[in-house]
Amino acid sequence: MSPLTVLVTGASTGIGRLTAQTLAGAGHTVYASMRDVAGHNAANAAAVQQYAQDRGGICG
Repeated sequence: MSPLTVLVTGASTGIGRLTAQTLAGAGHTVYASMRDVAGHNAANAAAVQQYAQDRGGICG
């Protein structure tokens, strides 16, 4: 299967985050989104950003 480009919403925790990480780990391009990245989800956003950077991804 050729790599896909995927949008995962609700990627701060749970199934959304696991799905984004699993798809990225399988070589797909993943755009992961979450709400309130500067407030309630600040720690989750930082963790997802670190995950991407550790694996050579782009995060912003």
